[in-house]
Amino acid sequence: VTHPNYGRQLKAESFERSLPTTAAAILKYLSSGAVKGIGPATALRVVTRFAVDTLDIIENEPERLAEIKGISLKKAKEVSMEYRSQFGVRSLMQFLQQYNVTGAESIRIWKRWGVNALDMLKKNPYVLCGAGLWISFERADAIAAEMGYEKDDMFRVRAGIAHILRHNLFNGGHTYIPMEKLVTAASQLLQVSGELAQRALEELTGEKELILETIRGREAIFLPDEHRAETYAAGRLSLMLSLTPPSMGDCDLRIRQAEEQFKIQYALQQKQAITTAYQKGLMILTGGPGTGKTTTLNAIIHIYECMGLKVALAATTGRAAKRMSEVTGREAKTIHRLLEMEYTTDDMPRFARN
Repeated sequence: VTHPNYGRQLKAESFERSLPTTAAAILKYLSSGAVKGIGPATALRVVTRFAVDTLDIIENEPERLAEIKGISLKKAKEVSMEYRSQFGVRSLMQFLQQYNVTGAESIRIWKRWGVNALDMLKKNPYVLCGAGLWISFERADAIAAEMGYEKDDMFRVRAGIAHILRHNLFNGGHTYIPMEKLVTAASQLLQVSGELAQRALEELTGEKELILETIRGREAIFLPDEHRAETYAAGRLSLMLSLTPPSMGDCDLRIRQAEEQFKIQYALQQKQAITTAYQKGLMILTGGPGTGKTTTLNAIIHIYECMGLKVALAATTGRAAKRMSEVTGREAKTIHRLLEMEYTTDDMPRFARN
C-alpha cells in the first residue's frame, strides 16, 4: 500500500512464524539456543538421528529423545515442555481457526490449560463451554460435531446437563433443578435417552462435578459454585440470627420520637417491623404496594442514624438503587459497587470488601 506520509509499505492481515523444515535449518535453529536444554552439541546428535522429523518428535514423542546418549527421560520431557510452551499457542490457534474460534478466545484457552490445551480439546471439545472461557454449549457442540463426536457421546451429555443448569441459573434465577426435571430436560435438549441422561448425571454427582442434595424429600441438583454460595449464605444468616445484638435502649421511645419528628402514626405491623430491625441482626421486610414499606424503612434508617450508626443502602440493580435513593433521600449503591467489585485479568469477579 502507499502511505500518504511514508510511501510504500507492506500491509498484512495476518502472519505466522514458519518453523524450519530442512535438517540443516533445524540444526541451525536448535544450535542457536532457541530451545532451553539443547545446545549445539546436543542439537547435532538429535538432528543426526531424527533429521527432518526432529521438531515433531520433540513436540509429540519426547521419550524418543532419551534414545540419544546424554539425554535422560527427564531431560527429554523438560525439552519437550519448553518447546511446546513456546509454540503450543501457535498450534492451538491453527487448530481452532478451522472452527471459527477467535484469536482472543484461543489465548484465553491457552492461559487456562497451557501446553495441555490442544490435547484436552482433541480428547473432549466440550471443555470449551466450561466456566471461565465464555464459549457457549451450542458452539462447543457444533465444534464437536465437526470433529466427529456423536450425539450420545458421554462428554456431550455431561456438558449438556451442566449447560441446562447454567441456563436456568442465568435466565431464571434457579440455583438448582429437581433431578427428574433435569433428566427430562437433558433427554429432550440433547435428543438422547433418559437412561443415558440419568447415567451421566450419576457420574457427575459421583465425581462432585454437580452436587446432589435432598430438599424436602426431593433430589435437587446444583452447580458446585451455586451450592457452595447458597450454603455459605444460609450459614451466615443462621449465624447472624444466633448472635445476641448489643442492647440499644428503649425501642418504643425511639419509635415515639420518630413519630413526633415525622408527624406520623405508625401502624402495629410497622412498629413490629421497626422493633425487629432494632432488636435483631437480620430482618426481612415484605409487603405489597401501598402497605407502608418505604415509611417503615425510613423510620428504621432514622433510628439507626440517631443512635450514631453508619447506614449503607444497597440494591441488586442500578434501577433499584436509584429508586431506593429517591424514596429515602440517601445514597444507595448496587451490591457490586458497595463491595467494590472489579474484574481480574482472567475476567473473573473479585471483591475488595468481604
